[in-house]
Amino acid sequence: MDRKLWDPWRRFKSDIALKVSGAPSHESYSWGPKRSWTAWSLYHFIFLLRLLSPLQWWKFYKRISYRPVLHSTLDAKVRPDFHAADSERYLQLVLIGAGLACFLRRKLYLATAALFPHSVVPVCWIGWLILLVFLVESIQWTFYYALFRPLMERAKLNLYDEAEYLIMFPVVILTQLLLLATLWDKGLEQTALLMLNVSDPSAGTAAAAVSAFPMSLRAQSLFAALLGQSYIVIVIASLIRVVPTLHVRKRPNITVIGYGDVARIRILPALLAVYHPRQLAVASDYLSAHEQDELREMHIDCVFSACNSKRERDSGKVDVISKIVEWADAHSKFAIVAVPTPVHLDYVLRLADRGIRLALEKPIVGTQAELDLLKSRSSGQLFADIFVLSYYWLEKGLSLNYLLTLNPRYRPLLDCDPEMSMQEIAQAVGQLGELKDLTVEFLEGSESRQRYWSELLANGGMVMETLVHPMTFVVNFARFAKAYPAEKGLWSGTPSVQWNRNQGRAADILTLKHKQIGPTSAEIHGSLANGATVNLRCGKYIIGKGQESRFLIASFERGWITCDLSKKKTRVLLRREAATETVLTISNLTLLKSQTMRRSQTEKHLKYQHQIDLMNSFFADGWGGLRFDDYPSQLDVLQELTNLSLTIPAEESIEPDEAAQYSPWLKEAWMADPSGFQPALCHR
Repeated sequence: MDRKLWDPWRRFKSDIALKVSGAPSHESYSWGPKRSWTAWSLYHFIFLLRLLSPLQWWKFYKRISYRPVLHSTLDAKVRPDFHAADSERYLQLVLIGAGLACFLRRKLYLATAALFPHSVVPVCWIGWLILLVFLVESIQWTFYYALFRPLMERAKLNLYDEAEYLIMFPVVILTQLLLLATLWDKGLEQTALLMLNVSDPSAGTAAAAVSAFPMSLRAQSLFAALLGQSYIVIVIASLIRVVPTLHVRKRPNITVIGYGDVARIRILPALLAVYHPRQLAVASDYLSAHEQDELREMHIDCVFSACNSKRERDSGKVDVISKIVEWADAHSKFAIVAVPTPVHLDYVLRLADRGIRLALEKPIVGTQAELDLLKSRSSGQLFADIFVLSYYWLEKGLSLNYLLTLNPRYRPLLDCDPEMSMQEIAQAVGQLGELKDLTVEFLEGSESRQRYWSELLANGGMVMETLVHPMTFVVNFARFAKAYPAEKGLWSGTPSVQWNRNQGRAADILTLKHKQIGPTSAEIHGSLANGATVNLRCGKYIIGKGQESRFLIASFERGWITCDLSKKKTRVLLRREAATETVLTISNLTLLKSQTMRRSQTEKHLKYQHQIDLMNSFFADGWGGLRFDDYPSQLDVLQELTNLSLTIPAEESIEPDEAAQYSPWLKEAWMADPSGFQPALCHR
């Protein structure tokens, strides 16, 4: 159907209706891709009914001109848009009016007849209509604030939660009433009164029908009364059981903070593959009209821009983080922080203090001072409600992650060939012997000019943006090989570090953005505590698009572990006399077993899917006895990266890249058979 036909309704709903009444959220009447039409109809009926409430329209009018007082953010009883005292005054006035209408109704009728002798009936009808509006408002107010608001707005419960029984209870009772009335040949009204034990069982009954049904009138009455009393007990018990244990699930479920490349290209497509757009929100320091239209094209209507213009954002006069955190707290229980590294810690501390469970893009922080602050604040307790994301360690390298850690939470996302138990995998890896050499190559192609901020040294540069990935693999391999003494750090001795910069890229950014970027590549050679050598090369803008090299080879006494990060495949190979035997291949499943993709299953929708699945598990259940994010290793990785950052020379001394020297070390053929691979060839 043409969307233009719905435009007037959409404008009414967004501009007026939603400001007068609260629309039900998608979660309140759905479970997964399906919805309950019963709950949908009921909640939308309440939504429309509240549009008839004079109180709601008065709130709408007052919100237009209302200005919050200074202490409104400190006093939870002071609403920033409509003061609770105004509601109280309104309800008191309605009560007084209802009392006058009740006790003076005869005098009011006589006064009407005297003032409007020829229009008594129409005037009375208008009066009754006004009273009826207030009556309906009072009934909906009672049900809404006593029952539906806790279930619909705060909990967002769906039909697979405990509230299923509360929603479907009236449907079942009505079915039973119809059946009993048919069997006993009684009217529906009288049957209902029987269940309340307030009706005469002998009235309205056909003798023929009673004699045919094997139950006396007194037995029918007793049965119905006991049934009704039982239902009352069930309802009370259900309310006592359900309401105190409601989990607050605000609408929408997840707020994505930030709208940069990571959020736009990776996180949002992955979320939209398994979430409904109404379950998502986006908040950023500034969202242009084009970006907001882009989000609406994704059907994400819940967006928030902390500033109205770039000038306002750049002025520094707006406390952007406070505004975004407050908005996210009002709309979601969960958040994903996908903003530049320098503001990570501020968001983490403020969101954690509000009890919002969140996922955090890597790296956690970008400076030694922030890292020291985390350690001094008992970061383990701080990260009890934080899932630390890592695109390579939890996505592309998940197969290698599982091989080294055997974390059971990863197993449903992976395919093993041949199928092995955890014990058999551990036994196969144990046959490799001691780690001798580790070679990691992480060469990326070109990037958009808009991502220049990730190359500025003030933001951590390529160290925190790109080098963090291969260093994560090095640190975890060192820990796996028991070659990472915490008190001494990763390296045995001082590693050799060579920093280079793509001069073409640097000149381009300097011309367009008037910013000087840091190094774009690094080459590191060193030894671990157990004597194993490490050869690492990492960089961007130093290889042609489509020629990216993301490989790892770990050489052991009796074999190898290889990982093709682009294909998300890890192999364990053993040296058998003169031949090389592949003992085990672990690869990422292309589609999740635990999720049904909502949209077209294209490659862009598969990015981040494994992380999203793990993150969803954390959001729903928290941590059990085992973490399954990147937090256990990332603090160590950040410490090593900050140490390496100290070796970056002054900007004018960074050597230029020489493209001829950046032919890949590692080849795909070596991933299949590394017997001819020589780590010594990696050295310049």
